[in-house]
Amino acid sequence: PDDDVLSQVLENNKRAGLPEHDVAANQGQLLALFVRMTQARRILEIGTLGAYSSIWMARALPPDGKLITLEADPS
Repeated sequence: PDDDVLSQVLENNKRAGLPEHDVAANQGQLLALFVRMTQARRILEIGTLGAYSSIWMARALPPDGKLITLEADPS
């Protein structure tokens, strides 16, 4: 899907030299579906990388939901 924010995140990740380990768009949609189906209110993501999958999941959370991401290498 055309999404300016997600496209910009992927471009920023590429410019930053991050490894291309991002999930595909259809995998991001599946993550978001899982969040909605399970009515998740809290998510812990280990391994943030460039936050592409984080955005998919965060968007699926309810307004009072919380996403915590952890990255061992902050650069």
